[in-house]
Amino acid sequence: MSVQSDYNGFDPRSYLQEYYADVGPENLALLRFLVRAFRQIPPDSLTLDFGGGPTLYASLVAAGRVREIHLADYSPANLKQVRLWLGQASEAFDWTPFVRAILELEGLAPTLQAVANREAQTRRAITCVMPCDAKAAHPLGEGSPLYDVVMTNFCLEAAAQNKEEWQRCLANVVSLLRPGGYLLLSAIKGACAYHVGSATFGAVPLDEDDLRETLMACGLAADTIAIESVPADRSERIYTGLMFVSARRHGGEVG
Repeated sequence: MSVQSDYNGFDPRSYLQEYYADVGPENLALLRFLVRAFRQIPPDSLTLDFGGGPTLYASLVAAGRVREIHLADYSPANLKQVRLWLGQASEAFDWTPFVRAILELEGLAPTLQAVANREAQTRRAITCVMPCDAKAAHPLGEGSPLYDVVMTNFCLEAAAQNKEEWQRCLANVVSLLRPGGYLLLSAIKGACAYHVGSATFGAVPLDEDDLRETLMACGLAADTIAIESVPADRSERIYTGLMFVSARRHGGEVG
């Protein structure tokens, strides 16, 4: 198996087709985690989706709850896919099945009008689309705001080359979170790589202990760290499952 580390060869459309062509058990578990997490988050929160690639599912959940969302990714090709959807381009990826699933998880009827309303609400809430670099001490550049909520899904274990670099990347991303703010993180479990079409990209193998220990070292309050895991839903996956984390940064009010 030839593993790539150069993300210049990453094809966003192949990635979307590989992992988001349908709302299977993995994606349903991911959406359920996000919907449940956002029920605890204040509605006026400034939210960052860090390293979300070409995806919009996290923002589609967040927009039902928060006032403003910023999206950041390292890859210009990924950001182009996001902008296509924001501009309602005909070639944009269709997130409608995910919107319907989100609404159902929120206890709402997924009517055509409700789906259209959530998509419009999400487009209004996303006020900034920008580059980022998890390996930089200032991942969004110097002078960036601190966020009430930082989401990062399936990003850092793919960006890093080894566990030590992953730990530094996580610390850099946590630095964007205000004291008392919420971190929502998803990661693949037990993977050295993952497929995107015919290409294979490297990943840092992680488990729940790695997450918990590193989160505490990065300043997340131990009594707020909640980790849940689900198994991979397809035999061809080269990871064992997904891990979902919610936690709050030390400082500020925690309650």
